[in-house]
Amino acid sequence: MANVILVVGDTGTGKSTSIQSLDPKETYIINCANKPLPFKGSGEIYKVGSNLSEIDSSTAILNVLESINTSAAAAHIKNLIIDDSGFIMSEIYFRKSAEKGYDKFTEIAKAYQSVLSKCKSMRANLNVAIMMHEEDMVSNGIIVGKKGKTVGKLVDDQYNPLSVVTIALFTEVSFDREGKPQYNFITNRCLRTGVIIPAKSPQGMFNSLQVPNDLSAVFKDAREFYGN
Repeated sequence: MANVILVVGDTGTGKSTSIQSLDPKETYIINCANKPLPFKGSGEIYKVGSNLSEIDSSTAILNVLESINTSAAAAHIKNLIIDDSGFIMSEIYFRKSAEKGYDKFTEIAKAYQSVLSKCKSMRANLNVAIMMHEEDMVSNGIIVGKKGKTVGKLVDDQYNPLSVVTIALFTEVSFDREGKPQYNFITNRCLRTGVIIPAKSPQGMFNSLQVPNDLSAVFKDAREFYGN
């Protein structure tokens, strides 16, 4: 079973930037949003046809995952990133926008879960980070919590990606005395200015509630915790 981590956060809060600490020779990125990675030199070290795919179809993604999992040519890959994974849902939603009824929402949930399940079943020496945007949970006009963003309530009623992973980190941006942003991951459930952050990880995996947004360090801590 692969080491799968869900990383949830708003745009610009450090999800994709956390990739830059990984060794590109051991890393493969599935870029569902087909956008440039937000760190210097990324276009030179991650190239389509080598260690990068720009796809959002769940079927195409599953084919890539199977190749990484079983192909001898991909045995060197230790880190797999699915960036902006919400586009897996959006691709089906817009393709089937003219269809009526609830079936398409079931299909959307099943497609996303099929990718997540495949990641979990991959080889044990693989680290997987699935990036997902966050969304506000609102009650009586007040933001009370955060969740992973889907394509709407009809999917939410059937499926919660956070419920099927052991580790779900949420991004957090704070500012130092000079006003410079500090990018971190929240590792466990907590309350931030009255808002519930449903992050989770096994007790003792990380040494604090807040850790730097460094995927290399996150993967290392998770591996050491499980002893593999």
